[in-house]
Amino acid sequence: MDRRRVLIIGILVVAVLVLFNPFGRRPRKVPAPAMPREQLAPLKEHVLAYGKNPERYVTEAFERHSIVFLGGIGDSTLVRQQVELVSRLVPELHGSGIRAIGIEQALYDDQQAIDRLVTADSFDEREAQRLLFRRHVMWGYQEYVEIFRAAWRVNSTLEEGKQPFRIVGLSPKNEWRHLEKQKDLENEVLKNRILAQGLPSVFMADVIEREFVDTGFKALVYCTVPHVFTDYRNKRYEENTRDSGFDEVRSAGNIIHDQIGGEAVTILLHYPWPEEKSMFRVGRPFGGAVDALIESLPENRRQAGFDTAGTPFADLPVNRGVYAHGYEDLRMKDLCDGYLIDGHVHRYEMVTPIEGFINESNVSEAMTNFPAPKNSLPSDKDPAEAAAVMDEMIGRYSDNTRRMLDLFAF
Repeated sequence: MDRRRVLIIGILVVAVLVLFNPFGRRPRKVPAPAMPREQLAPLKEHVLAYGKNPERYVTEAFERHSIVFLGGIGDSTLVRQQVELVSRLVPELHGSGIRAIGIEQALYDDQQAIDRLVTADSFDEREAQRLLFRRHVMWGYQEYVEIFRAAWRVNSTLEEGKQPFRIVGLSPKNEWRHLEKQKDLENEVLKNRILAQGLPSVFMADVIEREFVDTGFKALVYCTVPHVFTDYRNKRYEENTRDSGFDEVRSAGNIIHDQIGGEAVTILLHYPWPEEKSMFRVGRPFGGAVDALIESLPENRRQAGFDTAGTPFADLPVNRGVYAHGYEDLRMKDLCDGYLIDGHVHRYEMVTPIEGFINESNVSEAMTNFPAPKNSLPSDKDPAEAAAVMDEMIGRYSDNTRRMLDLFAF
């Protein structure tokens, strides 16, 4: 690879990570948690006695609730195990009478195309890739294609006339073509052009209401913070949203919860979360209590889902990190209704980049809709080179997340 191409890749990596990665680069490992045995023992006993495998836990949540928000923090959407869980849930949910999953990684504008894809006679992988590209030109990861394929497999076994399983795109189409330079984000007119369909969380809530709540459909909603929170109010997010000039500051989960109450719940996926006063800028959730728990469990019991309220986990303190902002005594039960663990975070594997996701046929569109200032992009005078640079960056983005998770090794 020549020196010019290395430089271009470096610029692109910085541009996307600044916009989408809240963690940045970490030079040192995050300290391992130290938790007294008397505090750890009840957590371990509860998981061994009542913890369920993640698929069963999520599926059984619908016995008590109608909208289940399942999500993680930051770049958890790049963790292969967590995305594969969503695919595995498709047949499990269908078998329990749940007929839909809403996903942040697809556009609601593409809903008719998504419905055709998952009910077609044969699965069109290129069309699935196109739908991912339409939502985010750099989101070329195979495990997201497999979510669509899982729904298609279920539908391919249905008798004629039976209600198909649906994947519903939750996201608005942001008009990134208007973002030429970083300063454009400070321009009110241009900002409104980029967010032509409104704030993502508010748009998502409208889709969830229209497609699920109003129709009486129970549904799993797979998305990220801040959209995933239902009862808990993320005050840092709300302050930033208000300061940006928006009147509606609630998350998608908040809006739906305010409509249907306890019918909407939050299940969090275990992942490092951002901190405000730390040299690492990321930390172990709940002061490291969950990581210490995972270390204490037998290898074959480190995948589990469990409730928070009314359990030994209920009062685990949230006394640092951005989610504690504005609260004096926040607890785990206040933040989420359920929690999923899947082994140590430093052993998570990353999603698989799709080779050739960006290519000569779509590189022009990719550059136009790149979600960062356009002056960070390579020249389009050589489409093949520009495509190769952007395609390689997809892998580098997940690699960066992999290196961050390595810092959480014991």
